[in-house]
Amino acid sequence: MGITCFFFEAFDEVWKDQANPTRSENHFGLFTLEGHSKYALWEAVDAGNYAGLTRNGNPIKKCHQGNVKAMMHGVLPPPTQEDLGIYEITKINPTRKLGEKVTEQAYIISHNAFNQPSGHPSNPLKLNVWEGTCQLKISEKGVIILQSGTSAWWGAGIEIQGNGLGKKLSLFESGKLHFDIKGTIKSSFNLGFDIPNSLNEDWQHMIFNIKDLNVQGNLENVTTPIYIMDTDQFNGGFI
Repeated sequence: MGITCFFFEAFDEVWKDQANPTRSENHFGLFTLEGHSKYALWEAVDAGNYAGLTRNGNPIKKCHQGNVKAMMHGVLPPPTQEDLGIYEITKINPTRKLGEKVTEQAYIISHNAFNQPSGHPSNPLKLNVWEGTCQLKISEKGVIILQSGTSAWWGAGIEIQGNGLGKKLSLFESGKLHFDIKGTIKSSFNLGFDIPNSLNEDWQHMIFNIKDLNVQGNLENVTTPIYIMDTDQFNGGFI
């Protein structure tokens, strides 16, 4: 839509992630709860644009008393590419286009053993962590690694990059979902269906009938082939 940036909210809201006071969810405001302006508005404060305005009786003034060095002392550097790891699946099937029905015997998200032509996604797949609630990346060997969250909920999805246009997977309604999984997480979680707390540090091969998983789902336009989330227990374990 041509939008470079947008304002999410005027003031910080510490109740968004009470268990983790330093997490980003609590700090999206242009102002702190006390009415201190973030750095982006310091010039506006100096220009007197907020003269006479208060927040809970506190006058609007610059955070860190306007000291840039003091502010920068608490700024976290952005992660490097090496820190992030691989966060996009780029192995695609160039003979396929978005919106086409997948007719191959297999539709593969990530697998280091499949080299023959198959129904790989026609577009790259983006690993999308929901609201910063967990961590998700892919190893050099194609293993999807998720570190679960520790707050009220966590979740992430592997999404087709196609501006809302996905893949027609209706021929798989009678098919099966295959995946290998291991982990240290101590709770059940949801992968489009409930996975019980039965993971260990050894790989397990799991097979599920798509018809048992696809409750009121639409396989005619699948934009998120896989999502994983939890709303119950949280220990920061890995999957």
